[in-house]
Amino acid sequence: GRALCETKDGGFLITGYTFSHGSGDADILIIKTDSYGNIAWTKSYGGVGSEYGNGCIEIEDGFLIVGYTTSFGAGSKDVYLIKTDKNGNEVWTKTYGGPSWDVGMSVCETIDGAFLVCGYTNSYGAGEEDVYLIKVDFNGNELYSKTYGGERSEIGYSVAKTYNGYFIGANTGTYGGGNTDFYVIKTDSEFNLLWMKPYGTEGRGHGFDWCNSALSTS
Repeated sequence: GRALCETKDGGFLITGYTFSHGSGDADILIIKTDSYGNIAWTKSYGGVGSEYGNGCIEIEDGFLIVGYTTSFGAGSKDVYLIKTDKNGNEVWTKTYGGPSWDVGMSVCETIDGAFLVCGYTNSYGAGEEDVYLIKVDFNGNELYSKTYGGERSEIGYSVAKTYNGYFIGANTGTYGGGNTDFYVIKTDSEFNLLWMKPYGTEGRGHGFDWCNSALSTS
C-alpha cells in the first residue's frame, strides 16, 4: 500500500501494487473497504510489464489512480493515470511522458474542474529529474505540462489545491544545504511559480531530508 483516501460513504480506498494478482510483473492494486476496514472489493490493473500505484482520489463518479507503467506509453516508464467507476471498473487509462522515465505520485482536482498530476520526469526539464506537473481534462487528455527544478534531482511527491493556486511537496538536490532537502513550491492558478523554499536540518550522516507529502491548511 502506498496511498489512501477516505471515500464519501465513510470507507477507504487503498492504492499500491501487487505481485500476487494481475497480468504481469507488478500490477497496480486498489482495495475498497468500509469504515471498519472490511474489504468490499479489490481490483488490479496493468500489462505484461510493471505497474505501481502511488496516489488516489475520489471524484464525483469514481476514482482516479496515478502511478507509473512499463507496459504502455512512450518511454521506459510513463506516468499512468486510471479512471474507474465507483466499483473500481476501468473507465479509461492514459499515459504521459517522453523517451526516458516519468513517474506519477499524486493527483488532485484543479480550480477549474480538471485534474492535476504531480510526479517527476527524466524526459524533460533542466536536470537529472525535475518536478513534473500535468494538467488533464475530465477525459484524461493532456492540456499542458510544466517542470520545476535545477541541475540536479528534484522529485515531486504531492500536490494540493489552495484558494488561489497549488502547493507542491517535493525533494531537491539542487537547492538547500544537504544532499537532499525538502522542496516546497507554491504556484498560482496557471502554475506560474510564486515561490519555492528548501528546508533541511544539519545532522549526522549525509544530510538527507525527505518530504513524502504536503497539504494545504485552512
